[in-house]
Amino acid sequence: MKYFLWAVALSVSVFAEQYYDRGALVSLQPIPQPDRVRSSQTVSLRWFQSELGQIMGTSDKILVKWNSTAKVSALLESLNVTSFEWITASLMSVTVPEGSDIFVLSRILSELEETDFAHPDFHTERTLR
Repeated sequence: MKYFLWAVALSVSVFAEQYYDRGALVSLQPIPQPDRVRSSQTVSLRWFQSELGQIMGTSDKILVKWNSTAKVSALLESLNVTSFEWITASLMSVTVPEGSDIFVLSRILSELEETDFAHPDFHTERTLR
């Protein structure tokens, strides 16, 4: 039992950021920018590695799919979100307010009954198959 508690404590400290993906909580470990990533567009990204080893970067955007758009403005205003852009009739890109945590805000948005999903806008490397 003692070893189990240590394992849980270590996993919480190693994987510090979490977001929802298809209803499941996914943990990420912050990492430095990978050497193989050289694009000038990725300089401002924060980089992470998933529990499965996938490397991804994120900026200050969250993708949100709404199942009801009736109260969107009021909900975003209550979360101090003032900058967003509609991509389709139900999909939106939300800019995280200065001083807010992208992972906390994405979890809050994910838990709203008006959303189908909300997660950071991840950037991943292209891979050849």
